[in-house]
Amino acid sequence: MQLRRFMGRLCQVDVFKWFALSLMLIGLTGCLATSQKVSVIELHNRKPVELNTQLHVLENKKSPTVILLHGCNGPDSIHMNKWASQLNAWGYNAVIVDSISARGAKQICNKPILIATPEQRSKDAYDVAKWIQLQPWATQKVGVVGFSHGGSAVIYSAATSYVERNFGTQVISAGVALYPGCDQYLISDKPAIPIQMHTAGRDQWTLASLCKNLARGWKTESEFFFYENATHGFDTGFTGSALPDVNGTRHWIEFNPLVTEQAMRESKRFLDANLR
Repeated sequence: MQLRRFMGRLCQVDVFKWFALSLMLIGLTGCLATSQKVSVIELHNRKPVELNTQLHVLENKKSPTVILLHGCNGPDSIHMNKWASQLNAWGYNAVIVDSISARGAKQICNKPILIATPEQRSKDAYDVAKWIQLQPWATQKVGVVGFSHGGSAVIYSAATSYVERNFGTQVISAGVALYPGCDQYLISDKPAIPIQMHTAGRDQWTLASLCKNLARGWKTESEFFFYENATHGFDTGFTGSALPDVNGTRHWIEFNPLVTEQAMRESKRFLDANLR
């Protein structure tokens, strides 16, 4: 396990001002934000479904792209747009993928998991990545950043045997998972791509210890980050009880700007190392 102390400010962007600065960041980076439907294939029946995506594309040059996968509560616009704006400021296109509205749900925190499993959402990321690589604004380098349920999808996107069985070839170059659920049966597998994890000591929804086990088994401990005093959803800007999970439990979420800042800084370092 790697613990790194917080040092300095993050890329000249104060986390307290992300949302207020988002329009300014878009202006400075020459970003166009548009909506686009992208066809993906359902794993369980091999039928296509068109997902809603939001494109935050840099103008006038081909750039690497980062796919953003939301948590179980759906693509919260404030949280996702903060990350998209920051990615644009770092020189990346950002594509926010809504995995649930086209499947008839507004949230899946307490819904049947078959609406959109982490495995299915990893397929969503894979199919969207293939689409991105065909676009005139994109290079062939595509990364994925996922949060909670979306973070679990990132884990599956990195698992070699799962990728080989369901995708054949890998088109995603790197993955960052924030407070993901880490299925233990994947420990015996190995990562097909560089993977970074950010976990929280006060997270009772997705346990950091399980992801620590996975990082140890995958030998990716140098990119495993554990924030002892943080909760689930530490970067969302929200403090309060989350939607109830499938057991009816409401987990506490608390915005932690210092942890958010460190996670953002480490994410940038990791993405720059693997997508440039």
